[in-house]
Amino acid sequence: MSRTLPSDRSRAAGQPAVPVRTAPYQGLRPFAERDAAYFFGRGTERTILVANLMAARLTLVYGESGVGKSSILRAGVVHHLREHEGDAGLAGESPRLLVVYVKRWAGDPVARLLESVGDEIARALGVSPAEIGTPSSGLAEALARWSTRWNLDLLVILDQFEEYFLYHADEDEDHPEPFATEFTRAVNRADLPVSFLVAIREDALAKLDRFKGRIPKLFENYVRIRHLRASQAEAAIVEPLARFSELSPGEEPWTAEPELVRQVLKGVQVGKVVLSAVGRGVAAEPADGQETDPPIETPYLQMVLTRLWAEEVRRGSRRLRLRTLDELHGPEEIVRTHLFESMDALPPDQQEVAAGVFHHLVTPGGAKIGHTAKDLADYTELPEERVRSLLRALSAPGAPILRTVGARPGQDGEPRYEIFHDVLAPAILGWRADWEARRAAETAAHHKLEERTRRWQRRRVWAGVIVAVVLAATAGEAVRSDRGERAAVAGQAAAERQADQAEATASSANATARVSSRMAYTARADTFCAKGNASVEALGPRPSRVDHPQSFGRWLSNALPIGKRTSLLWHLLPVPRGQPSLGAVVHEYDRGLAAYESAAQALVDGQIEVARLRLLRADLLGERYVTLAGRNGFRDCALALTPPP
Repeated sequence: MSRTLPSDRSRAAGQPAVPVRTAPYQGLRPFAERDAAYFFGRGTERTILVANLMAARLTLVYGESGVGKSSILRAGVVHHLREHEGDAGLAGESPRLLVVYVKRWAGDPVARLLESVGDEIARALGVSPAEIGTPSSGLAEALARWSTRWNLDLLVILDQFEEYFLYHADEDEDHPEPFATEFTRAVNRADLPVSFLVAIREDALAKLDRFKGRIPKLFENYVRIRHLRASQAEAAIVEPLARFSELSPGEEPWTAEPELVRQVLKGVQVGKVVLSAVGRGVAAEPADGQETDPPIETPYLQMVLTRLWAEEVRRGSRRLRLRTLDELHGPEEIVRTHLFESMDALPPDQQEVAAGVFHHLVTPGGAKIGHTAKDLADYTELPEERVRSLLRALSAPGAPILRTVGARPGQDGEPRYEIFHDVLAPAILGWRADWEARRAAETAAHHKLEERTRRWQRRRVWAGVIVAVVLAATAGEAVRSDRGERAAVAGQAAAERQADQAEATASSANATARVSSRMAYTARADTFCAKGNASVEALGPRPSRVDHPQSFGRWLSNALPIGKRTSLLWHLLPVPRGQPSLGAVVHEYDRGLAAYESAAQALVDGQIEVARLRLLRADLLGERYVTLAGRNGFRDCALALTPPP
């Protein structure tokens, strides 16, 4: 199976033109072949995979979710091989090496694979797919016939293979899965000039046991893809800027401050941020020791760079600056708030639809699965138009939460929707759990209010009946005796007491409503404050304001943007009607923040005596805020502005 790849040469004819880029960074979209010019840091992995694919019948590639397997394969391996397709061509300029990339596993995998091979042959030969024809035989036979007819060596890459097991989970000895049978025959056929590379998530590797007894030495040739290292990731930050600057040679080139690069890489190290499946993002515990070349979460890196670049463009700058990153509250905050900001911006009715839809797009284990809008409407028992409206909002170009994928065979082109990237799955589960908790609290408060209101209404009706009966009876008695008159007065007094009791019940119901509304408000605010408190803790131990005032000033300067972010989210919450004391708490919080910000600036500038006076004033405001927050029922928010020691 060993093949020789000639040296670099121009791209084979028939390849699509590279589209003009509008940004140097990729965001959460995996790199495709057309993005190869902006793909940096994975040259070693590309070389190893190309060598294995060309030398071995079967290569297994595995790695954790989010390490960039698909990007390496598409922008690295596929791009490199297709640049050399025509190098070993025969007469008529037909390529000898032909790479086929497949990543969709819904429907009929055998038919999809054969269709992909036929399309690639047609592209390489410059003919229509109809001229290649649709094979009626099995996979191995069709590949043998095509490779012989056009003298091809086929290199077949089967990516995201874990989804094959997701869509085709059922198999037993009496009913073997068709693709498993066909694929096994193709791999085991020694005379077939085809090499296969199977890429799969590490947590699904054991599922390959389905093929273990069928394919000899299944696990003999494997490559593990690990996280990008910081030394590699630095190129992934700087080089795309240089490449993007080539599109506008007459303008100032794009650059990045060295300290900005260091802080971004520090913020997106593996384990630095955990998108919890049971709530909003939380800071991970710091690891013991410091690696000299730590691993990097590449999806988070791209997410941060994309946001940072967009902000610099908005400001008219052509340099990625540390100041801008700080004003965006750092890389960890950008990552943690990406999904929640998008979801919290939706109207409440669309959030309700999203909670139902996400239940069917992400499994409890965090795996993604695609469905059509019609299927999702059926599963959630919601109107289809409401579901489609949400899907359009979450798959819009500016909000990459969902994306459309190809239709299943026989579904008349109806696209399916899936989450944009595996890395969003834990955050989606966390958002849905958070939404359900809030909905449960609101529902319980609403039911309690309804029950109180019903009791008040029943008592009010009975009070009216008593008044009417007593008045009618006493009116007749009044003309006959003073005794009857006294009875009437007594009856009226009793009725008035009943009415007073009913009024008291109504007041109690209103009070319950106010309490429920207050609890919902404080709970939401405490959620924001808890996240902010965790982010502040992640900054590390605070230096002594007495022994190391300037270090304390720098620490305080890093903590203040987190406080401002908390304030912004807090102000978005509507203050319950008739409870102005709750609104006063957040305004007192803002006053404390402003005072500490003034003190921090003086500390950083070295004005120690001025800073000391400002800190005393800030501490007084902080103590006043803590007291006010605690008095109004806040828990986490009461800790958000605790005066530092």
